[in-house]
Amino acid sequence: MRKLILLLVICLILIGCSEKIAQKPTPAVVNHEIRVYFYYSPKCPACRMVKPYMNLLKEKVEGVKFDFCNVNDLKNCSNDSIAVAHRYPFMYIPTVIVIAENVTKLTGSYEVLKLGGILESYGIKTPEIVFENVSYSVDECIKCHEKRNIPPPSNFTCDHCCHRAQE
Repeated sequence: MRKLILLLVICLILIGCSEKIAQKPTPAVVNHEIRVYFYYSPKCPACRMVKPYMNLLKEKVEGVKFDFCNVNDLKNCSNDSIAVAHRYPFMYIPTVIVIAENVTKLTGSYEVLKLGGILESYGIKTPEIVFENVSYSVDECIKCHEKRNIPPPSNFTCDHCCHRAQE
């Protein structure tokens, strides 16, 4: 077991951080608990970009178990997250693995930002953002920023003016 953990640590350190997209989401109706595993490194710029989004979802979304794993410090990762990483290997971070009726792997910051839409496809309510008395889903804010080729809101409170431009 120690050899496997050591091998995983070495692989993740050597691989580093990337924006490569590994798989497309495959949502389905779920009748059991949904688990979201988030693999990141504090040194990875793409990981730092999506971490506030992941924290927001972890804090606000009910009915989903979130498990965060800093790949630079596996001793603080849960046994579940290490087992999932072995079962569904990945090469790049940030990576999110959603385990429900199907397994969905999201790799790279822009794929990870699609997690809210995937959770909604399972019937899970995700947080909304209010901007000038109008509610937007986090996914709407992300799409708005993406369409204008600007980075997603860093704190996901969406105080950017792009919503005014849509009206």
